[in-house]
Amino acid sequence: MNWDDEGWLEGDGDHSFGQMIRGARRQLDLGGRAFGAFAGDRLAGITIYRPRLTASMAQLALLHVSNRYRRQGVASHLYDEVIRMAHADGATRLYVSATPTESAVSFYMNKGFEPTDSPHPDLLAEEPDDIHMVLGL
Repeated sequence: MNWDDEGWLEGDGDHSFGQMIRGARRQLDLGGRAFGAFAGDRLAGITIYRPRLTASMAQLALLHVSNRYRRQGVASHLYDEVIRMAHADGATRLYVSATPTESAVSFYMNKGFEPTDSPHPDLLAEEPDDIHMVLGL
């Protein structure tokens, strides 16, 4: 998926801007918090953190960096902020449902995430092709 293609902003189907906005609103309605990384006045990356997926587990619900800002530490900076918030909120684990690409899965595994044998049932139903992973905090 390339969210930076001009066509990505059009329509309302899979991988569209409309779909991303709906998913973000749903996460925010569930108590999530959105944070952005900016290059001047341009949004370079965004993350949505949900402090309570379960009583003890937080969720990294979204982490996206625009193509031109990748491999510059933006994702790691946003990720570090999520970890800081999860610790502050008392979470003992962090859940992520990773897009099944080598770059996404490698990023999370390099951060210490491991695939889980017990994926969250709602998230598995919503994203059955993703790699569901958990990090102990």
